[in-house]
Amino acid sequence: MSQQKYTAAIQTAFCRTGLSPDECQMAVIAQLGMFLAELGESRRRGFSWLPKRRRVARGIFLWGGVGRGKTLLLDAMAAVMPEKMVARYHQHVFLDAFHRAVSMDLGEEDRFRKAVLSLVGSARVLILDEFHAYDIADARILERALGVFAHQGVSLALTANHCPWELWPKTAFHAQ
Repeated sequence: MSQQKYTAAIQTAFCRTGLSPDECQMAVIAQLGMFLAELGESRRRGFSWLPKRRRVARGIFLWGGVGRGKTLLLDAMAAVMPEKMVARYHQHVFLDAFHRAVSMDLGEEDRFRKAVLSLVGSARVLILDEFHAYDIADARILERALGVFAHQGVSLALTANHCPWELWPKTAFHAQ
């Protein structure tokens, strides 16, 4: 599907909420359409000599104030994607699910990687809503998990209420 068709489909899905996208949201919808077109293109090109690693389409990072429609926009994008192609989590739910998955088999040597991948299955896109790194343990888990996703060809679509340079708060504890 072309970028224009993806963009139109995402806009239609967004409007099903009963809202009309504003100018800024329309710009994001166009970017989401470009993202899905790139994702589809990377899937078609595939590399036969890398059977376990897929090319990663660039990701999406939406940040802005509460109530700007970030989640609605990514939900609209997910609505036009094939069901098994996207995994969607609120970050806290993702971390909770990770802890449950990683504790399932204590004898596994590579249980971190397996636990992380079990959360996305065959999805090509992981949506993480309310992304942030306030807790050092969560930040370390997310750092490793994002590396695993990149290696496996899983693209990211993230929302945050804070701009990228404010995801790790400047507190006395964090300054050490």
